[in-house]
Amino acid sequence: MDRSEVTSEDRLRERLRTDVGALPDFDAGMETLRELGVLDEYEREAYHYEDLVADFEKIKVAQRNLARSSERVTLPPGPQRGEEVRSPEADLTDYELECMYAVSEYYALAATWRPQVRLLRERLLPNSLLSPEEARELLATNATSEGIDLEYLDAEGRIATVTVSQGSNFRRLKSVGSLLAGEYGWHEAEAIHFILTGEHSLIPAITGKRSLDTISIYTSPYVSAKTVSDFYRELRQRSGRSGATQPKGVRVLRTVLNNVLQEDTLPDLNELRKLWNERHPDETFSRRREFEKAYKAAFKAIIKPLEKLPDVHGLRNKLPSV
Repeated sequence: MDRSEVTSEDRLRERLRTDVGALPDFDAGMETLRELGVLDEYEREAYHYEDLVADFEKIKVAQRNLARSSERVTLPPGPQRGEEVRSPEADLTDYELECMYAVSEYYALAATWRPQVRLLRERLLPNSLLSPEEARELLATNATSEGIDLEYLDAEGRIATVTVSQGSNFRRLKSVGSLLAGEYGWHEAEAIHFILTGEHSLIPAITGKRSLDTISIYTSPYVSAKTVSDFYRELRQRSGRSGATQPKGVRVLRTVLNNVLQEDTLPDLNELRKLWNERHPDETFSRRREFEKAYKAAFKAIIKPLEKLPDVHGLRNKLPSV
């Protein structure tokens, strides 16, 4: 395929949709490719389109297998498609799955009997709870150019925002929604959806988030140490950490970085190898290729996951090719 046929991410997405077909979650598939660094390599013309398609096919199969495995437990109502607000990512045991659903149902029951919720429903919904379609219609009917911004779940289960009139009931809806979100771990859109419809979302057994240099995990007490460990390894892999490298390789990486820092120019790796051998007679490199290999391995394991930073992209011309 001629690369000129796909010159932007939008066109790339369109082409992949055509060649690979529908995925359970296409956006998540693209994000997986990005997290793996494949899209960056493709943009640098270091990755063939055919390989990109092959990777996407594997992601498609994995997503379908995951969907099949989740069918053994009936999911409570809530966001299931589009941008899922809450979604368990860990490979939970049967016991942990049952605990997760039980806890989610308990929180929904507790929220139902909150005085604020019951009073608001009596005033805003005097006849009965609404269907999801009726809830969206209620907000759409009261939409205005100025007023209160409410987050809700659209028809695809994604977060959307609407500005509604500043009536007392809608002010209370936002207030109570924020209260439930803070106390039960729901997103505000999920809380408002629950108030209007009675449909509740999952309280995940374990969640995690990745920043550039940290991994944070939040887990329920019923989750086993093994599940936490497996989940951590998955997050670590998704962050681009390919595993530990040798201390010697890290020291080589530091030598290159410090040379660039001091000289402000692209270094000559063979000259750095000679300098290294003088300073480390017990850890010498006989060939430039060995020195470069150690540098690249350490760069991939430690620095590569940080490449989403704009200023790291700016260093491409100042560091040896990786």
